Amino acid sequence: MDFSLAKVALDDINLKNHSFRITTTRDKPSLHESIGNVGLLVPPALQRQASGWIIVSGFRRIKACRQAGHKTVAARRIPDDLPLLDCFRLAAIENISQRPLNLIETARVIRQLRRLCQSTQTFIDELVRLGLPASRAMIAKFDRLMGLGKDLQDAVLDGVIGLNVALSIGAMTIDDQNAAHELLTRIPMSVSKQREVLALALDIAGRDRKTLTEVVQSARIREILDDAEMDRNTKAATIRRHFKKTRYPHLSHAEARFHEALSRLKLGPQMRIDPPAGFEGLTYTLTLRFKSRRDLDQAYQKLGAAIKNPAISSLFPD
Repeated sequence: MDFSLAKVALDDINLKNHSFRITTTRDKPSLHESIGNVGLLVPPALQRQASGWIIVSGFRRIKACRQAGHKTVAARRIPDDLPLLDCFRLAAIENISQRPLNLIETARVIRQLRRLCQSTQTFIDELVRLGLPASRAMIAKFDRLMGLGKDLQDAVLDGVIGLNVALSIGAMTIDDQNAAHELLTRIPMSVSKQREVLALALDIAGRDRKTLTEVVQSARIREILDDAEMDRNTKAATIRRHFKKTRYPHLSHAEARFHEALSRLKLGPQMRIDPPAGFEGLTYTLTLRFKSRRDLDQAYQKLGAAIKNPAISSLFPD
């Protein structure tokens, strides 16, 4: 692409036009200091329009130049008649060449390309050319991501809430969204545990004819979250147990009785007993681990002692 270098007054740049903005990366404090010390190494790309100069690429560099006290900036002048699609493609390529795009940035590119492309095939071709997801399912998912509120988008961006979990939250009422967001951002959990907690809370809400907000802001949950003596990981585990016990009271009782019986049997590391899945069947599984004949003899003796232990009866439901 042909372009010329131009010296542009920073006050002549339209900072309100974000048509080509892609990046969400927080500004590094050292950027304007670096520009102040060594100058601008990579000129931003600008295009002259009726409303003034607009930024095609280099939003953070322009901001850093202003913070460094510069009055003008050396810029690459994009041809005035270059179509918007070509300008945006340039912006996307420059961002992608510097680092992988995060989820929000990818969603921004997809949304803007869809607006600029005149046909579905052109849109898909552009995505493929840029190495971005081009399946209908992924495009739909990124569209939904862009429809989330800023708090949820930031939680996804920061890796605090998983993308699919955030999309599930986004389908809720605003009050329930805020309640779920607060819960999942206050305690650390893996994505699978976030899904589990959210599913349990929704099940409880449906069963008890309550809103999700009422469930996750109950007195017990507030008590756990506000407990100054409990660390965040313990809070997460305690909340999961509470929801599970509330959702499945009989299952929780069976689990507690089973683990209490196991502790009394003192099977040791070579032996393991697993209950039926969900305690809904009748078949238990015994696993023995041994490296030698001696290990097997010891396991056999422990098994015999366990069978004679009265606690063995507690393993089985009445």
